[in-house]
Amino acid sequence: MVELRALGAIDLRRDGTEVTAVLTQPKRLALLLYLDIARPYGFHRRDRLLALLWPELDDTHARDALSQAIQHIRRDIGESAIVTRGEEVMLDPVSVRSDVRVLHAAVSNTDHMRVVQLFQGTLADGFFVEEAPGFERWLDDERQTIRDAVATSAWALAHSAKDQGRIQDATAFARSAVSLTRDDEPSIRRLMEFLESVGDRAGALRAYDEFSVWISGELDAVPSPDTNALRDSIKNSETVHLSPAAPPSQKSPAAPAAAVKSPSPQAPVAAVIPEVPSRPPKKERIHWAAVGVAVVAVILLLAAYAFRPR
Repeated sequence: MVELRALGAIDLRRDGTEVTAVLTQPKRLALLLYLDIARPYGFHRRDRLLALLWPELDDTHARDALSQAIQHIRRDIGESAIVTRGEEVMLDPVSVRSDVRVLHAAVSNTDHMRVVQLFQGTLADGFFVEEAPGFERWLDDERQTIRDAVATSAWALAHSAKDQGRIQDATAFARSAVSLTRDDEPSIRRLMEFLESVGDRAGALRAYDEFSVWISGELDAVPSPDTNALRDSIKNSETVHLSPAAPPSQKSPAAPAAAVKSPSPQAPVAAVIPEVPSRPPKKERIHWAAVGVAVVAVILLLAAYAFRPR
């Protein structure tokens, strides 16, 4: 069995052994990633692959390069891994198990907890291909699509936890969701409103302060008038505090929300949502303490779900 993990640092293994021959060749690895991730799944035109990965070559040399890449990948991970049909190429999903495809399936099934568990970091973290701008644009779009999907699931879990009165868990999921879209100012306002709604007015104002520091250091800008107005409104509001649910006993842990499917026994437990900067940081000026608390809370929550009595 071949396993391709691309959520976080890329890992490719055949029968448990790392396939370094592919991992150390950017064009071959890029081809494998595209065939694995690009949707709709199935066959992809050779012309599309040539334009993405070998735009600097003429058609003849680009086709030769693609054919050689396919041959090398087949040699390293199995002849059946890549299927060709005339001018079309496909990755065989039976031969190659992909964490990205499993995540896409969880998103389609609205299995929010599974989505959060599967996300281990930025798609193909740190990977880039020189002289392939089309591939880089496609990869950036895929990274954003996955971040948005995971953030959506984290928000769903936050609202589910809030409805159950598990305020600490709700807050942790909400902060984790926003950590994936940190440069999206409407998401910051959503977090502020959410925190105020659960009685954490101080947390809402702290979220504003953290964003203000970040946007100043990264973009040399200030929060928008809408965000400032929301801060002022929260400062002047009289928030009704929601009582957090009593911590469940070890004998009868709280059940997950009905809208959130339980993770499978094989699901990884250490499934926190990592901090994902939108671009390489320019200044280390962000206050990370609140994020650390959120991450720890998420780990504890997922561990409780995974190991609850059955």
